[in-house]
Amino acid sequence: MRQSLNMKSENDTYINKQILKGSVIALISNLGSRGFQIISRGLISRLTGVSGLGQFELILSLTRWLALIGQNGAHQTIVQFVSSRKANRNWNDITNIFIQSLLLVIATTFSLLLLLWLVKDQVSDVLFEGYGSLDIVIIVIGLTVLLSLAHYLGSFFRGLKFFILDQVTNTAAFPVVGLVVFTYGYFIEKESFNLVDSFWIILFIYAGLIMAIFLFALGYLISKVEKYTWKSFVSEITGYSWPIWINSILNATRAQFSRLLIPIFSTTAELGYFSSAYAIAFLASILNTSFTPVNQTLVAEAYGKHDFAAINTIYNNILLKTSYFLIAGLGGILIFGKLIILIVYGAGFETAYTMLVILALSEAVNSLAGPSGNVLLMTGNQKISTRIMFIGFITLAVLSLILIPFFGALGAAIAAASSVIIINLQRIYYLRVRLHVYADVKKLLRRNKHLMLLVITTAIFKVLGLLPELYLLVVYGIIVTILIGRRFLKI
Repeated sequence: MRQSLNMKSENDTYINKQILKGSVIALISNLGSRGFQIISRGLISRLTGVSGLGQFELILSLTRWLALIGQNGAHQTIVQFVSSRKANRNWNDITNIFIQSLLLVIATTFSLLLLLWLVKDQVSDVLFEGYGSLDIVIIVIGLTVLLSLAHYLGSFFRGLKFFILDQVTNTAAFPVVGLVVFTYGYFIEKESFNLVDSFWIILFIYAGLIMAIFLFALGYLISKVEKYTWKSFVSEITGYSWPIWINSILNATRAQFSRLLIPIFSTTAELGYFSSAYAIAFLASILNTSFTPVNQTLVAEAYGKHDFAAINTIYNNILLKTSYFLIAGLGGILIFGKLIILIVYGAGFETAYTMLVILALSEAVNSLAGPSGNVLLMTGNQKISTRIMFIGFITLAVLSLILIPFFGALGAAIAAASSVIIINLQRIYYLRVRLHVYADVKKLLRRNKHLMLLVITTAIFKVLGLLPELYLLVVYGIIVTILIGRRFLKI
């Protein structure tokens, strides 16, 4: 019995080390990336006002939607295919998979963009109202191609467990380029700043970066393959990826649906309010995406061995780490939300606070579900995941069409939050029923008692006015950093 317990402890320790090894880099990258995006939005709001921020968000939303659909499911498939073959050092198969998946991504992406070009006038009239419309459509096309390549290359590096390259390609590169361009515009060309011109600059710089990363990936494969022979994996790739593709279409559409409807039924200014709230609310669940690179490979390996106990350990380990940031982030948003909005975006964005609270609460549910979505995808439950996403999308679509025409961005926030909550509750249910994976709630509460006490104490100080709000925010941030820093590695 003691030997069995020791083996379980050693296995848990190994899993914890593997999670930390892959996720620390991703955490730094995600926090930095999200910080860069928030700062960029803050600069744009001061340069162009809330309407300009809405235009910025609209361009990005359309681009991200097209880029994710253009992936054809390959961004998840290549992780599974490459990671399973790397262990056997089968570089010829990996090279064939890389080339054939890439060709499928390119074909799908260009088909979408051809359709966009054919209806460019209608898109310009409905979404952009003639605001540099032709330039914007061309920019959207260029950025869609680059983001599709970036997502694909990042997933390829993830399959090889090159987590730094994955994060640079998939997460950090685009926000960093945007921040540099918008910072230059704010401090150097503030009086003559133009949003469309800035996007042109971003497009050319980002194109150079993605081309360099692509050449590196190609060169790496060439150095590994001793004698290349063609072997077709097209049917295997498409057979595995089509449920993931449907899932990605639903997920991408769900993620961008409200943003695309707001300017149609309301105004771009309302979209500006919505995007400003969502950018901050997302901090409540940011650690979920930080663990994605490592949890996909670890779960895939455990599932290949039919080791469901290991999957449960991986799930709870990640959920525990995620909960630290959830409690600290959600508590900070609920207590200091108005002040944070004022600091980041300036005066005139107070309307976004109610949306921020609604979206943050839904992101809390997303965080409590942990890596449930990826666990389902990596354990042969793609069809269930697709069904979950379909129900979530229908919820979003119905509520958005009802609420946005009457309540604008607030209606969009309610619809988006409802969809996120419904999706994650279903994921939690299916994890328990299909894989017998569930959260250790008692352990979560025990490990987070100090953070929960901090949130309650801070709220009391805020209500009683015992410290100026800005000072209280700084003190809260320092104590949170200390507590998470101490607990993050002691699991």
